[in-house]
Formats: sequence, structure tokens, C-alpha cells
Amino acid sequence: MRGSWLIIVKDFTRRARDPWSLLPILLLPIVIGGIMHLSFGGIERGGMPRAVLLLADEDEGLGSDIFRTALEQEQLADLIEVKEVTAADGRAAIDKGEASGFLVIPAGFTDSLVAGHPIELRLVRNPAQQFLPEIIEESLAIVAFIVAKGALVFEEPLQAIHEAQTGTGTGDFAGQTQEISSLIGDVLAQCEGLLFPPLVTLQIEELAGDSSPDFPISALFFPALIPLSLFFLADLSVRDTIREHNRGTLHRIMTTPTSMLAFLTGKLAGTLLLGVVMFAVLAGLGSLVFKIGWGENLPELLVLVIGYLIAAAGIELMIYGFLKTELSAQTLSTIVVMLMGLVGGSIVPQQFFPPILEKVKYISIAGWVLQGFDKVLWKGATFPGIALELVVLTGCGIVTTLIGSRAMLWKLRRPAG
Repeated sequence: MRGSWLIIVKDFTRRARDPWSLLPILLLPIVIGGIMHLSFGGIERGGMPRAVLLLADEDEGLGSDIFRTALEQEQLADLIEVKEVTAADGRAAIDKGEASGFLVIPAGFTDSLVAGHPIELRLVRNPAQQFLPEIIEESLAIVAFIVAKGALVFEEPLQAIHEAQTGTGTGDFAGQTQEISSLIGDVLAQCEGLLFPPLVTLQIEELAGDSSPDFPISALFFPALIPLSLFFLADLSVRDTIREHNRGTLHRIMTTPTSMLAFLTGKLAGTLLLGVVMFAVLAGLGSLVFKIGWGENLPELLVLVIGYLIAAAGIELMIYGFLKTELSAQTLSTIVVMLMGLVGGSIVPQQFFPPILEKVKYISIAGWVLQGFDKVLWKGATFPGIALELVVLTGCGIVTTLIGSRAMLWKLRRPAG
């Protein structure tokens, strides 16, 4: 026990003298989280980016007016900004990626709508954008459906209005106006029993209290990057063990009463303590720099981190214990860390995962610890709520540490070279 404690003190003293070796690991979440924060900022309530739709109206008739007006209603206007352009200018702009979509209302649109003939509208989407063109496409489909069904219901009034606008109707202006009013009244009277009063109404109640604050995108990315940094810390600590063996430092330590097992135990315990300290520092920086609220469940997060560190250290012991050279082990370790981070949600947060990755993430210890983070940070889970994650991480840590320790002890007892 005393030998292990001396190893812990020695390692912490060495780290204190040369803290720069830990700086890249510590800065990883800060730098990437900062880039995400500056790129996306906060997602304000009601502050989603609007899709830009370029609209070329080659019809300039009643039907295109109705269609355009429907797109400019309050609810859709919050999602889509409609800019009227010519067909040539619109095509040039969408080719340059200056909008989310480009729509042409062809000449003869109103004539076909009034006559009940099929109409095809062509939407050109910006391939460089993923979500905004989807908003435009779905919104246009809804508007097209409403306009088409409305044209069927108000067929006769629309026909009369169209004839009055184009001058193809009979009678004077006053007579046409009276006819249109009469036709609209007849349609509304026929629909009154179906439309009024509505069977289902929506009543909205706004609760008193502060409005929801801006949601920083860094609150997703920063916590997800912490396991990646801790895995690199485990790699650094185990690699130091191999280097002490190769440089002869371990041989000098073995001349003291410290046993090989005590040496390795001290290394692992030091890794856990240093990882806990690093997590505390990163949590503090996250609160200070990115205004991330860690909630009242920091003990749950801390236990998750300890379980994750045990598993990460065990995996690193297996890699460096079984592979022959330090270089090959370091190369494989980097690949394993990045793959586990990618699959587990450190690179892309789990909230953005497609269904297939929701299952694949469970092969990564990063996936388990981040699932626990998600439960604690966003759902307020306590220890019973993260019991599964703790069992998996601890079980994985025990198995990998036992296997890795045996391999590492066998390697450390062999002559360096």
C-alpha cells in the first residue's frame, strides 16, 4: 500500500513540474466546444434560421397570388422567407447556393387551377443544405394541397373572379361583383354546417414565469468531448508506464521495497485521481466559459466518470500489454480512442444519431458513459436511473483491467528492449 502511494505522489509531482503534457488533452473540449459555440451560438426560442425560397411568378394571376399569399402567412413566414425573382436570376442564385430552394409558378397556372387541370410545380433544392430545403418542401406540399382543395370548393367563384380579371366575363363591373359575392355566399352557406362551429378547437395557456433561456449548442458538444479527453489521459498514463520500463526507471524502483504489483496499482490509482481532477477542471471551465449548468447531480456524474476511467485504463493496459512495441500500441490506441469516441457520441452528440447508431453506440464505453451523462444532465436521473450504465462500465473496467494487468505485469517483468 505504501509503495502504491509513493508511486501516486511521484506521478503527481512530475505532472506538477511539467503540466504542459496535459494541456493538449485539457484544451481538446475547450477548443472544439468553443468552435461549435462561435459557429452556432445559442438556439434562441423562436430563433431558428429561416429557409430562403426564391419564387419566380410567371403566371401573375389570381392562382399565383393565392399561392404566394398562403406562403406569407404568419406561421409559414416564421419558417420561410419568400423572395420574388425572375426565373433566370433565381436559377443563377440557387446554382450559387444563395438560397434554400427555387420555385417557378409557370404561366397558365391560374387557367389550369380554375379549369381543374393537373398542375406541376418544380422545386429546385440546395444540396448544400440539409434541413432548410426539407422545411420548404413539406410546406409547399401542404400549401399546394390546401390551394388545390380550396379551388375545388370555390370553383364557381374563382371562375367568376378570373373572368372579371381577364375581361372574358359578361356584364358590367357592378353585375360581375354582385355575381361573385352571391357565389361566395352560396358556397359558404353550403359549407357552414361542416365548418362552423369547429368540432375541435385549441386553447393556449401561457404559464407565468421566465421564458426559456437561449440553448447553447456547446452544452451538447462540450460534455460529449470530456470522455474523449479522459481516454487520451488513460493512454498517456499507461504509455508512461511502458516508457519508465524502457528507460530503466522501473528497474531502479524495483530495487526499493515497492513490488511490481504495487507499482502498477499506484499507476492505475494515479490515473483515476488525475482523471477526477481533470473532470472537475473541465466541468468548472464548462460552467465559466460556456455557461453550462451541471445541475445538482454532480456525484452521479463523478461516479460515471470513475467507472469510465477504470474501463478506459483497462483497455489501454490490454493494448500496451499485448502489443510488442510502444509505437504500434500507441497507433492502435489512437485508432481505438477515436473510433470509440465517434461511435459513442463524443464527435457527434448522441442526440443527432440516426436509428442505426443508437444500437451501435453500445459497443463503445463512450456510448455508455454519455448515455449516463444524458440521463443525468437532461433528465435529472439519480443513481437508480443510471444503474445500468454504472454496471456496464464497472464490469467492463474490472474485466479489462484484470486481463490488461496480467499482460502488463508479464511485459514489465521482461527485460526492456
